[in-house]
Amino acid sequence: MRKERLAKRGIAAGVVVLLLSLLMGTQAYAYTLHYWKMDTSIWYRASYLFGDETREGFRSRMSAWNQYLPEWRRLCYDANVHYDSGYPSRDGRNQIYKEPMAASKTGAENKVWYDQIGSMLYVRESDINLNWNVSWTNGYDPSRVDTQTVMVHELGHTVGLHHSEHRWAVMFEETYAGYLNRDLTSDDINGVRNRYL
Repeated sequence: MRKERLAKRGIAAGVVVLLLSLLMGTQAYAYTLHYWKMDTSIWYRASYLFGDETREGFRSRMSAWNQYLPEWRRLCYDANVHYDSGYPSRDGRNQIYKEPMAASKTGAENKVWYDQIGSMLYVRESDINLNWNVSWTNGYDPSRVDTQTVMVHELGHTVGLHHSEHRWAVMFEETYAGYLNRDLTSDDINGVRNRYL
């Protein structure tokens, strides 16, 4: 009888340890944070060089992040286009460009400027550039890069996330032609919640 009780306790303890490790695992994350975050909504205007479908996709990618951001700190889409060049501009406007980049293998970049208030840095401007020299598409094409996969990643930098170690996360450092990854994963969501809760 005593052996039976010990065995049951051992099994119960094992189950508790397993449940705790699973619980801890779901809360764990493999991202790093930038030193900044948004303290107000960021309004983006896209270049006229992007078609309607691409611009609408940008708005959808902003909505993906907005589900996990406080109401007064959102990524917003301005339906007007801009005709500016000279990325990054640092002109007080948040703009999405399509210009050539010196490093032709770099698909995109997000340049963020911020102000320091106390110990925290708050985003004041973000300019994103999708490299003109990359062959872009909206959707799956084995020889081209999906604009929406790249945009959801770059917007993650605006909200304050750096790169994730998880290959399946939106915030993983690399993407490639023929790869679609538009939906936030638990790692991305845990990251943005950590930043704003």
